[in-house]
Amino acid sequence: SLIRHMWFDLFQIAEDTPLGDAERMCEESFLALRTPGSPCSHEEAAHILGLLVGLPFKDSPYIGAMRQDPAQVRGRAFVVSRELLADLRASHPVIFLLEDLQWADSASWDYLLEVALDRSACEHGLLAIATARPDWNPPQALLEHPAFEPINLSSLPESASHELILDLLQRVKGVPADLLDRIVERSEGVPY
Repeated sequence: SLIRHMWFDLFQIAEDTPLGDAERMCEESFLALRTPGSPCSHEEAAHILGLLVGLPFKDSPYIGAMRQDPAQVRGRAFVVSRELLADLRASHPVIFLLEDLQWADSASWDYLLEVALDRSACEHGLLAIATARPDWNPPQALLEHPAFEPINLSSLPESASHELILDLLQRVKGVPADLLDRIVERSEGVPY
């Protein structure tokens, strides 16, 4: 799911985009992002990564036999992803913004660690910024990564929470003070 969201965001595919349109957008994005001379065509690469993130490409001539072999899909999609990220990093820095890593499944972690956070990616224009809850236990491989730098944020003080809520509700007239106090109390200093 995390990887699906990451690529869908880059390709500007909404979750409710009709399947045919999503597949077309995936192909078009690959064409726009890949540099000439890649080992496989942009259609093949798009279909391989698309299959990994839930775009079936049912009529694809490239992934027919691969569909029944999850290990092969994973391996090929990881290679295609590394190549695409290398193409992107060659022209400009790449920034990943990832939220709620405490919910990331093991398959997403494997992908992030093997594709996005490999040592060469970090040395050549890739920055990953992520959020997680304080009780999150990151995978050992991430803790051992040479570029991993945790930043622990404390909760907002009550006065800042109150100020934030007033700012958010500035167009609402007549908000009772006790309601503001309850919101501050229930938020426990979390700005969301």
